[in-house]
Amino acid sequence: MKTSVCSETCICSEACACFEIRKQKGTEAVKHYIIAKWNEGVNKQAMLAPVKEIFDRTLEIPGIRAVRVIPCCVDRPNRYDLMIEIEMDPEALPAYDASQPHKEWKERFGSLLFAKTIFDRDDGIS
Repeated sequence: MKTSVCSETCICSEACACFEIRKQKGTEAVKHYIIAKWNEGVNKQAMLAPVKEIFDRTLEIPGIRAVRVIPCCVDRPNRYDLMIEIEMDPEALPAYDASQPHKEWKERFGSLLFAKTIFDRDDGIS
């Protein structure tokens, strides 16, 4: 029998009882982050609108719940410039990976990026 020592904001694994509660409620979600640093000389502010337009179209993919495009609020050389947060059902990740907006992001902006980091996390109980 599974037992839980978690709070309501737990981000536990299948070994915990609240994982089953999340699945039953249909609230299990993954947050997919793309953290990007533009090449030197790229107009960071001018990139926001076209990037947002591309990622807003991911909301048409079944299982994508929310998208946020967030610029960094500190302008320092050792900071990344942009974070894209996509909240989705775990099953939606393969569809997102194969989607036209994802391909367009890579094609249009890949060469403008100095660095990019991808990070995924379990959203816990909503």
